[in-house]
Amino acid sequence: MTVVIGIVCIDGIVIACDSQVEFNRGSPVKRLNANKIYQLDGNIAIAGAGMIAFIEKAVDNIKIAHKELKDKGKLSVKNLVEGVDDVGGCELIMSSIHKAYDIDRVKYLYGSSADEEIVDVFLMIGGIEQTEQGEYESRLYLLHKIGFAEPVNDYATIGSGAAYAEYLLSRYYEPSMEIKEGKRLGIYTIKEVEKMDPNVGGPINVVTVGESGCQEVDEKDALQIYAEMEEKEELINELMRGCISGRVEIEDLRKLERP
Repeated sequence: MTVVIGIVCIDGIVIACDSQVEFNRGSPVKRLNANKIYQLDGNIAIAGAGMIAFIEKAVDNIKIAHKELKDKGKLSVKNLVEGVDDVGGCELIMSSIHKAYDIDRVKYLYGSSADEEIVDVFLMIGGIEQTEQGEYESRLYLLHKIGFAEPVNDYATIGSGAAYAEYLLSRYYEPSMEIKEGKRLGIYTIKEVEKMDPNVGGPINVVTVGESGCQEVDEKDALQIYAEMEEKEELINELMRGCISGRVEIEDLRKLERP
């Protein structure tokens, strides 16, 4: 269980997640050191929610398709997702895993492909690519296990903490955000979700994807950013409590508006 978020910025993509995972080894086992973001050569990153085994199986196959597309000179986020010529993309890879385990293997084990599903995986892939006009475009997709890629124009969330993250992003996301702002929003969102969802925890993983490629945010820097934001948030909360109690009037808030 986890939370993964992707944020589309005007100059790239931000992908952030927690690092808590759980395994069933006769009894539930929790670890807090999982890296759920995978960086590919070029300006592409992938993150996953669900069973680690299925995430890694999908990512390993995506890496093969990535190399084949790169060798053919046809590498782009869109091509990697949809495939091209004789190279199957993420959509085909996801549907192949779904067929192998949720249909063929379930039918073999239980006698019917409708009895039970085995695959638990949801991927997010984002990157930046150069257009024919020389401009850069940010691209983000959600990859469903049935083999459908859902394009995202603003932000996306997956995992057990997705509902909490969705609420926070709906309040604070702005289409004009740059990576430096999206990074702060990503860090804030993951740490806030951690307060509510017991299945979310551990160090924060944050990767930004821009013109210079994939860059990881150091954990100490992430915690420092969150500490600064948390201090400011307490002042905001005090104002909100004042609004609810009636101590703060709208005229007081208008003094704080942007010039």
